[in-house]
Amino acid sequence: MLDDAVITNYPYQQIEQLGLDRIVHGEKIDGFRTEQGDFYWPVGVISMSSAFPPNYGTLSYRKRLPEDSPYDLYVTFDYLMELKSERGPWDVTNIIRADNLRRMRIGRSYLTPEDLKTRNQSEF
Repeated sequence: MLDDAVITNYPYQQIEQLGLDRIVHGEKIDGFRTEQGDFYWPVGVISMSSAFPPNYGTLSYRKRLPEDSPYDLYVTFDYLMELKSERGPWDVTNIIRADNLRRMRIGRSYLTPEDLKTRNQSEF
């Protein structure tokens, strides 16, 4: 995480040039699973601790992998954003600008044995 005094200039549009896809809720991941996450999470609004300002949000991406991959690869970017309104709507349409990158996380999420079995059976 970056120190509060540091201001970055890394617009999220540049991230989308890295070959990552926005998370789309309900999108088919492979032949049998659907995406449960969302692209935009208004962390500053949904945080119960009030540790973040209302304009703090997370943008979530996925790296498209071969359909036989044993894991999914996700990347999230936390930004201090310029919003149209601090009262919502709490979706991507409320974002004017997101270029003050605060944190980046990369994670692999392994499929469960049940998911792997179901996927393998669906190929026949």
